[in-house]
Amino acid sequence: MALNFPSSPISGQTYQSGSSPYYIFNGNYWEIDRAYVVNGTSGTSGTSGIGSSGTDGTSGTSGTSGSNGLVGLHGTSGTSGSSGTSGVSGTSGSNGSSGTSGTSGTAGSSGSSGSSGIGVSASYMRGSRSTQQTSGLTTNSVVVFTQTDNSTGSDISLNTSTGRITLEANRTYRLMGMVPNFTTSGGDVRPQFCWYNETTSTYIGSSAAAYVPSSAAAYGTFYGPAEAVITTNTTTVVSFRFLVGSSSLVAIGGSGDFSTTGSYPWFDIEVISGNSPLVNGTSGTSGTSGLVDYTGLITTGSISTTQNITGSVIISGSLNIITTSQLQIGTGSGDEGGEILLAKAITNTTLSGSGITIDSYRDRLRIFEQGGNARGAYLDITSQSNGVSSEILTRASTNILATPVWTSAGAISISGTTTAPTKGTTTKDNISYRQLGTKQWEVVMTYFQTANTGAANGSGDYLFTLPNSLSFDMTIPSQTQYQANVGTSSWYNATYVIPSGGGMISNGATGGKVFPVVYNSTQFRILAINDSAWVKWAGSGHFQLLDNTYVTIQLTFRFTST
Repeated sequence: MALNFPSSPISGQTYQSGSSPYYIFNGNYWEIDRAYVVNGTSGTSGTSGIGSSGTDGTSGTSGTSGSNGLVGLHGTSGTSGSSGTSGVSGTSGSNGSSGTSGTSGTAGSSGSSGSSGIGVSASYMRGSRSTQQTSGLTTNSVVVFTQTDNSTGSDISLNTSTGRITLEANRTYRLMGMVPNFTTSGGDVRPQFCWYNETTSTYIGSSAAAYVPSSAAAYGTFYGPAEAVITTNTTTVVSFRFLVGSSSLVAIGGSGDFSTTGSYPWFDIEVISGNSPLVNGTSGTSGTSGLVDYTGLITTGSISTTQNITGSVIISGSLNIITTSQLQIGTGSGDEGGEILLAKAITNTTLSGSGITIDSYRDRLRIFEQGGNARGAYLDITSQSNGVSSEILTRASTNILATPVWTSAGAISISGTTTAPTKGTTTKDNISYRQLGTKQWEVVMTYFQTANTGAANGSGDYLFTLPNSLSFDMTIPSQTQYQANVGTSSWYNATYVIPSGGGMISNGATGGKVFPVVYNSTQFRILAINDSAWVKWAGSGHFQLLDNTYVTIQLTFRFTST
């Protein structure tokens, strides 16, 4: 039976004609729709046919076995089936490995040299006085220059108050100075001048000398400027001084024998090494830098190779050092280790020298001023705990490295509520103090009287004066002023003791505990307590200085000052 399939089917469309099977279009060709294929029931026996058996159909293409079809009528052989659909595509292959890096680029060519300079680039200064100098005219006194006449650069600076001149480090300078004339009150005056290195405390260079017309000198002098050449390894201060002065000098400069114009002391200092006014012109401008390929030298913005630098490195602006290891300063020599010098403030400072030094010395970390008497403090590492577990003490306004040392104020000042006593022979008589905070102080006093020779009892209770001109803050409840019960034994007296204090008093036969009690802003009484006998004030009626050969007092206490 011929099948007339639709000419423009869509995928999934079915077709059936007469007694034929159901077909479904799979998007490419028609095939039997297995959803409709079932085994049919046997038909009733038909009458014997007349015709001959139909011919076998041709074999279909290999594929999955179909279910048994219905017995077909005698028909023509079916056409060959079309090819099956393509299989599902395989997964994508993994990415190939990266190619090798390219070779480093070559270094760019150097920039061309700049043109030669035509001027000079070096520091220079000329200074002088504009009036006579009439004081400080003796040996080692400073000629005080009060004005800068001309200058260029920043290597030389003049302090017009002291006459001292500061020279920057790592330069060579020529120094010239002169006092054109002088005035005397008489006598054979022979002044002599020379440059002086304040930093090393030494005279330097050649001096200049002169004498008055009436001098009885045996020899002559060609008076001219004093000169010195100095190379500085650190910031250095110099001055022009009287190598020899005289009390008979009245003034330097401005002599009435000559015109006073240009007659006052002067100096001239210039840099003579490197780019100097006497030798070199300035360098020409730098040529354009060549382009350099840093591939292989720079890794993630850092220098990956060791760089050795000899000499000084000057950095303008900020320097950020980022390291996962350590920054080492110095290599150590003898007792000295690494050292850092912090420049001191320009104004409002009393520090000596050029700044504050932080260094490693033996087992200590030290912080001190670079000049003067090296005021400062140190931390002894050997006194600290293992595992970096010691804590540096902290107080409200200032970080401190340790409890301050005692400062002695000398002998104890003792007066009386009526009449002051007189001390006998003592082996120890001292009151000392130290500051623990902004207004917190600690006092310790020790009095050992071993004989009453020359002593007097005085009258009333003894009053002891605070050291260092300190005063009690009597607004604090624990430091209340109390002046009652003079000479009286009463436990009520104990109400007013400063609770942080304590000590002992003895006359060799009896004794007890002692506590301070505020009497006024600068003085205190000592309350002596023997639990089983008395609560009395030290004074003319108890532990008196004349009636007892032996009197000792040990007392320490803390208080808050005004």
